[in-house]
Amino acid sequence: MPESNPPKPKVKPNTTTTTTTTTKKKKNTLPPQPPLQAAAKRLERLLGRTSGSNTTIRPNNKTNNATNHTTANSLIEEANIAPHSNPCKIVKRWIGTSSIVASKAKPADISNAAKTLLDPMGMSATGRDLLLQLATLLPPTPEDDQTMEDIEVKTTESTTEVPQHLIASAREVEAWLLSLAIRVLWNHSKEEEALQLATKAIAIVTTHLDEATPTTATTNGSGGTAKSTRVGFAASRSALYPLLARLYRYRSLAVEKCRGV
Repeated sequence: MPESNPPKPKVKPNTTTTTTTTTKKKKNTLPPQPPLQAAAKRLERLLGRTSGSNTTIRPNNKTNNATNHTTANSLIEEANIAPHSNPCKIVKRWIGTSSIVASKAKPADISNAAKTLLDPMGMSATGRDLLLQLATLLPPTPEDDQTMEDIEVKTTESTTEVPQHLIASAREVEAWLLSLAIRVLWNHSKEEEALQLATKAIAIVTTHLDEATPTTATTNGSGGTAKSTRVGFAASRSALYPLLARLYRYRSLAVEKCRGV
């Protein structure tokens, strides 16, 4: 009779490798961003691509699958914003898509977003200081205190790098957060404080508009003559117009409520 093959020994799974891989995945997974900060960074990406501050790197034959996947997502995002390359239209659409997040924002959320996103030494320092003072006008509740503690713990655990402040959308996010603060004050029946903040916010945005002067470029016109054309006007000014109109509307509401209308 032919000899039967001896049974093969069972191979035990390498639990050490599996545990190490799972631990690495947990360490690389960052906690979700607060809703206001996530919405603001989405606008940063949109306006950054519109103004040309971000460039897409084309992969060569030696790039890995992760790089190809990232570039593909960038191309899809560029294709989505191509029909709305006007910054004014981008901001209008962004305000609409962020309305649910804005309606649920609390004073602590607004102040924390301003502290994290706006540069204290940059162009939005004035609005940042006003937003940080919101806690003195509306003291946080115990729920807000717990939320702030959770955010600080997650931020400390996630990264120890220097925070990256907004660049392309700093002025727009500053005006947006100010409008949210005005609405919160108005909803808490603090009409006078809302009116004062709205007046200051309009002055800040107006100053940004005055400082955002359009640049000019010289091109060849008909007959070989030099022609001066305005460029960069949309990127520097038009994105602020929807937010300025929003601030004027909130100021009107505060005035009407102060007068008892």
